Amino acid sequence: NDRGLAPAFVGEGGVIPVGKMAFGSQTMNRYKVAVISNWTNELMQQSTPNIESLVRQGILDDTAYKLDSALLDGSAAVAGVRPASILSGVVGTGSTGATAANIIADLKVLLNAMSAANLGADPVLIMNSSRLLGLATVVNATGQFMFRDEVAAGRLLGVPVITSSNVPAAQVIIVDANSFVAAN
Repeated sequence: NDRGLAPAFVGEGGVIPVGKMAFGSQTMNRYKVAVISNWTNELMQQSTPNIESLVRQGILDDTAYKLDSALLDGSAAVAGVRPASILSGVVGTGSTGATAANIIADLKVLLNAMSAANLGADPVLIMNSSRLLGLATVVNATGQFMFRDEVAAGRLLGVPVITSSNVPAAQVIIVDANSFVAAN
């Protein structure tokens, strides 16, 4: 937002400003993932459970994994074939350590980077489930679990957390869900 619609205080009988918002555009290209499977008529007639429902579920599961992987793998776009990953061209920042204070500092770096880019209206963390488990076991100096209750609620420092096996265990990704768009 370029703040072109910011209001102003106006005295009685004063002139109310006219705002104008600048718009840009972004083209959403269409891509598809596809797979073909087959089976024999004999298998179709004799399978219990039904082979078609098994294959259908397998396709759904494997497609979900493939789309999740493509979203997070860091690959650049291939024109006419696949979109860029959300990590394409992103340079990560190193962690400051494994203590509760280090983890909080690292999360502040991520949130501050979003804020500096005028993002962060709806931040979401994406990480491997093993990373989330590790965060649930972090203790403070008095031996209390720092993040256990929040992790159990699916959050970390108030930010929602999504887990994916496609995120390397040592990596944490932050996305502004308010600025993310996809179409199916």
